[in-house]
Amino acid sequence: MFWNILILFAYGIYKSHSLLDQDEDWNFFHSATWSNIENSLNFGEIKGYYSIDEFENYLLPTYQQNFPEIIANVVDIGNTREGLRIYAIQLTYEASRPQKMTPTPINSFVNSYSDRPAILLTGMHEGSDPTSMMIVIYTLKKFIFGYVKNDPSYMHLLKTRQIWLIPFLNKDTYTNLIEYFLETGKIPTLFSIKNRRPLGCVKFDGVYLRQNYPQSDTGDFDRGYPCDYDYAGESALSEPETIAMNGLLDKVTFSVAFNFFLTRDALLVPLNYLASKDYSNPAFYKKDEDYSIFEEIYLRSGMNKITELRNTYSKDNTIYQGDVTDYMYWKKGIYALSVEIKRRTIYKATQNILTPAEKLDLLQDYYPLIQYSTF
Repeated sequence: MFWNILILFAYGIYKSHSLLDQDEDWNFFHSATWSNIENSLNFGEIKGYYSIDEFENYLLPTYQQNFPEIIANVVDIGNTREGLRIYAIQLTYEASRPQKMTPTPINSFVNSYSDRPAILLTGMHEGSDPTSMMIVIYTLKKFIFGYVKNDPSYMHLLKTRQIWLIPFLNKDTYTNLIEYFLETGKIPTLFSIKNRRPLGCVKFDGVYLRQNYPQSDTGDFDRGYPCDYDYAGESALSEPETIAMNGLLDKVTFSVAFNFFLTRDALLVPLNYLASKDYSNPAFYKKDEDYSIFEEIYLRSGMNKITELRNTYSKDNTIYQGDVTDYMYWKKGIYALSVEIKRRTIYKATQNILTPAEKLDLLQDYYPLIQYSTF
């Protein structure tokens, strides 16, 4: 306990000397070029990546205060296993909307914009994956910039759509990674992707949140052993983080969703555990009907230039049953995709992460997928 307190105290001192050079307020966005805004994404205190504290206690309140016309709500959707709050940010335009500086609890949230199609972006189902979080925040800054500059394309989207952003889902593991960084000055190349549920394992304690959702067609599945790196939990929705996500899915009707991960450098269609085109299986039949829609998103967004569209099983026989993207598609009727960014593009063998230019290239590569699907 003493060392945890000391680490957090040191973190506070470190942070006070490493915050952004200026507030990202209206004047900052109004006077900046988009290149300036992109460069701001390299100022995060964890080797250029934002910490939870830096984003939620400094950047997000500044955005809420300065841009209430487009930040409709910050919704508290639930908590992590260790008690940290999980927030979902709702972007949609309304003139002269008063500031909302306090998060709205999910149980009292009323969606006043349910007539507008909604898109959802999630980061950090895997807590050791800060790049997925940065893509979500990149999107937030892109919409703020488009609003401040009165860009017709972005104003159209903000007036006719809801854009929902969850940068941090697995906060507990990311907090643990931050503590590791403060002790060593490095981002580890191998770190648990699971949450922090104590299971008595030597390493890889916890539950893999990505696979802690109900099975997509019939029955349950073998969820593995507790100390497996991808243990899916004792039952579906056994973890507070996935319960929180499910609560938001019950409250808001989403049309499209993108869940960002690190692994294979691919866009994964839902129900990727199905090995062959078995048309007697209603789950696969639905996917095959809708495949042309996923393919259109893939091709028209230009993602075919940097990655491939496929299911996992067809490539390497990997099975992701209980997957969040499968669940969103089959049970919730959302056109959901898993966006997997190959691990080698994030971490280097020296335990240093991407240079600012390399990270920016990655964010620029994946943003068109979001932009096209929102249109």
